[in-house]
Amino acid sequence: GSVELNETAAEVVAGMAPWAIARHRPLVFQAAEEPVRIKGNGQAVADAIRNLVENAVRHSPADEEIIISVELDGRVSVADLGPGVAPDNRERIFERFWRGAGVKTDGAGLGLSIVKEIMTMHGGGVSVADNPGGGAVFTLSFGGRLESAHA
Repeated sequence: GSVELNETAAEVVAGMAPWAIARHRPLVFQAAEEPVRIKGNGQAVADAIRNLVENAVRHSPADEEIIISVELDGRVSVADLGPGVAPDNRERIFERFWRGAGVKTDGAGLGLSIVKEIMTMHGGGVSVADNPGGGAVFTLSFGGRLESAHA
């Protein structure tokens, strides 16, 4: 199928906003200026974004915005102002059941491994980097699946 990333991300953000706001983590959505269409499974793409937003809400300090943005090159990023992810752990956090030392979590640490599986299925990838403002930026890259705007 064809997935429009602005639409899919906006729906996820709208659906999760009440839950996030109840936890004092406002979500901010920044759409790309034009539609960004990829080949893929809308439900799976939504799940990947949802997992990243959930992860950000759990790790962010209260009253700090979580910014979800869609780029024209087929990237969707979720930026938070939480503790960030140490460079040594940036590959490992996407493995099944891996949780950082001393991380208290409700859940089996499946969220990020599921994101990675969905991205692999879509011929893309997920990565994490430092957020310039502190915290982490998780990025889903669907670039290989972009449908031409003129198709």
